[in-house]
Amino acid sequence: MEIVKACTLLILFALITSLCNAQQVGNAAIKAPAMPENSPENWLTYHLAHPGPGTATPGDPNPAFFWKGRYHLHYIYKKRVPRRKRKGPDLGPDWAHVSSEDMVHWTWHPTVLGPKTMGHGMFSGTGFFTKEGKPGIIYHGKGSNRNWISYALDDSMDQWSKPELVLPKDKDGTPITDMPYFDPDLWIDNGIYYAVNARSSSQAPVLMKSDNLKDWDYMGELLHPDFDEAKLGVAKDEDISCPNMFKLGDKWVLLCISHRLGCRYFIGDFQDEQFLPEQHGMMNWAA
Repeated sequence: MEIVKACTLLILFALITSLCNAQQVGNAAIKAPAMPENSPENWLTYHLAHPGPGTATPGDPNPAFFWKGRYHLHYIYKKRVPRRKRKGPDLGPDWAHVSSEDMVHWTWHPTVLGPKTMGHGMFSGTGFFTKEGKPGIIYHGKGSNRNWISYALDDSMDQWSKPELVLPKDKDGTPITDMPYFDPDLWIDNGIYYAVNARSSSQAPVLMKSDNLKDWDYMGELLHPDFDEAKLGVAKDEDISCPNMFKLGDKWVLLCISHRLGCRYFIGDFQDEQFLPEQHGMMNWAA
């Protein structure tokens, strides 16, 4: 059993962009877009990069898994509906879903993660396996100002549980409801679940922990106070969005994006339950 995190896969997907072909499943229930014929020359050929038929916008790649012999990838897919044609409020995007046995030939799945089934739009998050081996997702629910967890109910990942709220409590046991919530990530270390509420332009990334994925304790800022801006060459308060925290050997890696700088990474230690980076690098640069 193995989990492949979305941010970790992103570089690999970029490298095979020009080699990939999509398989369109002949099923009327599948709503995900197909690569149109005669696409503009400036479009990448990889099927996740195009905006789909009509007017639509693809977004962040999200929970990616290797599960039951297949790679599963979700990504934000926002269909643009003119305001005059909307029948209700704009609840935000869905997550499109594709899977593959070889990461070259892809199959579309029904689009089931979105406002109609989850009650809110699907913004960025990540995938994980519980300590019992159950696939789960943690994500930000658009318009809810909250982060949520849901679990796969079938092996094809076409059915998901009703989302459960991630709401940390302070030392007095009071739920923290007034904190801005943003892109989350989740990992396990020594049998404990840790989750980060990423940084937007108005707050630092903060950390919480749980032993059961239901009761969460607020722990404070993710980044260690000994963060050395001069050594790392980047400000501590630089934007940390779409985070992905994982252990590599005896070090910890934090992948993230800055909307100002681009995609980047930190390497360091998870010390005193805070992340202390010792190296920072860029994976691309903002245009």
